[in-house]
Amino acid sequence: MQIHIGKRYGNSEGFIGPEGEGKPLMKYKALSVVYPAGQKIASGQKTIEVRSWMPPKYFSGDLLIVENHRFLRMPGETDTHGHAVALVRIRKVREYTEEDVNPATASRWDSGYYSWELEDVRPIRSDIPVLAARDIYEADLGEFIFIEKEKVMRSLSPEGRKGDSSKVYALDKVCVDDYEFLKTVHHVTLKPHVEKIWGWDELVQDSYFKNGFHPDHIQIIFYEGIPIGYLELTQEESIVTIANILILPRFQGFGIGSKIINDLIERNIASGLITKLGVFKINTRAKKLYESLGFQIQSETETHFVMIYGGINDSLTV
Repeated sequence: MQIHIGKRYGNSEGFIGPEGEGKPLMKYKALSVVYPAGQKIASGQKTIEVRSWMPPKYFSGDLLIVENHRFLRMPGETDTHGHAVALVRIRKVREYTEEDVNPATASRWDSGYYSWELEDVRPIRSDIPVLAARDIYEADLGEFIFIEKEKVMRSLSPEGRKGDSSKVYALDKVCVDDYEFLKTVHHVTLKPHVEKIWGWDELVQDSYFKNGFHPDHIQIIFYEGIPIGYLELTQEESIVTIANILILPRFQGFGIGSKIINDLIERNIASGLITKLGVFKINTRAKKLYESLGFQIQSETETHFVMIYGGINDSLTV
């Protein structure tokens, strides 16, 4: 599937072929950049350099980063060899320093260099060709997201399960560049619940995540090559605990989490292992999901229900 996005002489254009016709749109601001040879945007990347163009002080929403293969210098000029490389979120804009990562925007300016500090970088590992354009422009990716969701739902249906359901998601081990992405997933998904119970302190949560970070226990969840969350497992004797299964909100509701848990349960049953997890008491949506998958409450704390799959085992300790 090829996506053409860009802006020519002031007119946005988006095309995804006949499958996308009539589907709702989801607009993204897009920025064309040229990276040094051999480099790609990574989940741990802190900044990107821009030339003169500054977003509003409180820039919100996702920004699509499109990698060019050459500089685009004239209005209306495009690069047919561009590729979508990441969705990012901008924390703030400040003056560029030599310590910053140094890709440049495709637009050439006479005044000023700025660095955009990033707080949420999600590399796009699928090969998505893009018609890149000069400057900042609108990109319609709604049809792409919609079609991808349809593909997931079909693969999770009874008919879809007869085929190769392994393509619904993929799990991969963690590397050093993934720390910031994992922390972002942790904060974004858990903040609504933590804030209601204890209040949210960003520095405290940063420290909590760092102290509890065990990469050997974590696998990144990929959907169509895009990192969308992570699965964290621990094992003690015959008990496998789902310490965390966290999926970014924009990818929730596709059934991916349910599929991952079901697959884990099947593997554990085959190995004679018990599956256990914990859930915030106030997270009634997740509790109902786990109950629908066959989990039952085994015990509780002040803030959590501890649940196991199958019948209650009185000898099982928290």
